[in-house]
Amino acid sequence: MTKRKKSRPTAARSGKSKGTERRPLIIIGAVLILAVVIGAGVWMLGSGPGEPRREVEIVYHGIEGGFTGEGFPYLGSLEAPVVMMEFTDFNCSHCKAYNLETEAGILEDYVASGEVRYVLHYYSSGYPQSLQATEAVMCAADQGLVFQFQRALFEKSPAGRDDYAALASQVGLDEGEFTACWDAGRHRAALMDHIRAARAMGVSGTPSFKINDQLVVGHRPDEIRRVIEEELAAAGQ
Repeated sequence: MTKRKKSRPTAARSGKSKGTERRPLIIIGAVLILAVVIGAGVWMLGSGPGEPRREVEIVYHGIEGGFTGEGFPYLGSLEAPVVMMEFTDFNCSHCKAYNLETEAGILEDYVASGEVRYVLHYYSSGYPQSLQATEAVMCAADQGLVFQFQRALFEKSPAGRDDYAALASQVGLDEGEFTACWDAGRHRAALMDHIRAARAMGVSGTPSFKINDQLVVGHRPDEIRRVIEEELAAAGQ
């Protein structure tokens, strides 16, 4: 950027100094900067399609995590050689069985060791109750207790909209904040984007798991572990 040449001092042509003339521009600039900062803060709350998140702590089964660039919650190391993505539906009995019977073992054996990063990719079969439940999970994610809320939801299953606030309180969420998020449909547009993205990856049923580039469909614990081991071996682990 070319620097402006400094002008030599000249006799004043009016009663205004240059400092006075620039003051409105400085004020306008400050207002614009403040607007950008406020806007960025609102965006980071996760209200847009990209679902970026504020920095909230995620810890489940003693494993730390965070959010991906797309806004999906994850557990485990960012440097893990294997990435396992879960696609679930809260009206699905096989999804319930996986979450209550199999997930903890996967987390303990592979995620806690740093070998696998576990990502929850938001998904839904598209039925109203399923969509509502997934939106509730996304609202729980805003406060960092997404995996805890998901498990509570499956334990209660079948659960409906009248159960969400009680489950939120049960796992330690701020019930007022959670309810405001869900009532406003804060994540509805983003959820529809996530469903389309999942289908583009070949997901058509639940539960489904994308383990690196391999897709496993159904609650098949032995097959899930076989594919994880295969991917670890391919990575030299």
